[in-house]
Amino acid sequence: MRTIKHILMVALLSATYAVSAQNVKLPIVLMQDLRQPVEKVVVVGMHNVAVVTDTANYVSVVTSGTYDQIESLRFPTETMEQSGSQLTITKDFPYKDRIEVHTTELRLTVECGGDSRVELRSADGDTVNLEFLSFKANGHACGMLDSPVKASQVELRSVDYASIRYHSVIGPDLERVTAGEGHIWQINVADAEPAFRYTMPITVHRIFGGYAFGVSGWSSSPFGGMNVPMANYAMGVTAYGQLDIRIGYNYLRTRHWDFGMGYASHVETFSFPNVFMGVTTDATTGVSHFGAVDEAQYNHPSYAGQTCVKRSRMSVVYFQVPLRAEWHRRLDYKGVRLAAELRPGFAIGRKKSVVLREVTWTEGSYADQGRTDIWIDTIGALINPFRCDLRLEIGWNHVSFFVQSALTPLFRTALKNEHPAIDEKIFPMTMGFSFNF
Repeated sequence: MRTIKHILMVALLSATYAVSAQNVKLPIVLMQDLRQPVEKVVVVGMHNVAVVTDTANYVSVVTSGTYDQIESLRFPTETMEQSGSQLTITKDFPYKDRIEVHTTELRLTVECGGDSRVELRSADGDTVNLEFLSFKANGHACGMLDSPVKASQVELRSVDYASIRYHSVIGPDLERVTAGEGHIWQINVADAEPAFRYTMPITVHRIFGGYAFGVSGWSSSPFGGMNVPMANYAMGVTAYGQLDIRIGYNYLRTRHWDFGMGYASHVETFSFPNVFMGVTTDATTGVSHFGAVDEAQYNHPSYAGQTCVKRSRMSVVYFQVPLRAEWHRRLDYKGVRLAAELRPGFAIGRKKSVVLREVTWTEGSYADQGRTDIWIDTIGALINPFRCDLRLEIGWNHVSFFVQSALTPLFRTALKNEHPAIDEKIFPMTMGFSFNF
């Protein structure tokens, strides 16, 4: 009887253990091969994900469940979004922790958002070797690059309230971009992150602008030079004859191209050494000529036989709208940049434009007194109110060399609506240096 009770007790305990075992959660590993290498991984929600550089392409998920639930678990890629080489782990992905994406791709883009945490590492736990890496964090996400990264080009971008921590980058080109309250730290380096500034970071490169100065001159054709013979005078080059201030916004940006529009104020000064410049008008045709004119006749006899230095100069101010296209090696102002600007605009205060002629006496009684005679000719009616320039730049970092020429004549060249005109097309040209931000 005692033996029968013992057997019943053992059977009851065994049955109880078997039933309870059905409710025990066990660790379960789900693995699934990918159709092709993943080039871009996007993570949103509250997931903990590791992107692993490996020799195979698959997804691994560690979760837990009871023995009866194993058959009902869904494969990882059934609840992920995969489009070509991009794999997106959405906020509705049912497995929260220990998600691993293994890829053989050498050009990799990782984006994490929401409250996710994404780690980048290699399968062997050593250096992550890539050709290109773009690691972006936004929202409240956290990006971790605990292992060294070796690549030709690396871009780390943190916006909103996200943060990125990285060990080191072995390669010639590392770009760090922060915006909003984003942060990027280098592990085990003192003062790895600069103090936050309430300004738009230079690396954003959405805004272009700066100031420029150079030399000016003109010729009879666009980009025809600045020191060329004209009708009855030789045009000279004016040092510091050009000043330009501009600011604009790049509406379209790609990795190597920017397209934008802005505003610019452009001032040009032209000087003519040892010549009197003025306007003479043909009484028959009514067409004027801008060029060298005879010296003024002096009635005072003390001027006779005395020598003097003659000079002439004039200035024009424009408001222009630069339409800018720029190619750059990097997204910030580092490295080589090539740009072209088409600049339509109009003259400001042209009716007050004048030719200033000066005579400084170098001999005789007036020379001792430092006498300078000045004549002013108003030429505003001759200046073309509209103008369009083409500006070409080649730059390195924040400094660029530019050449700019008018595509439209400086003066009116056709009699129309009773406006005066001159008999020669004149195209201003400038070149110099631009300092950009």
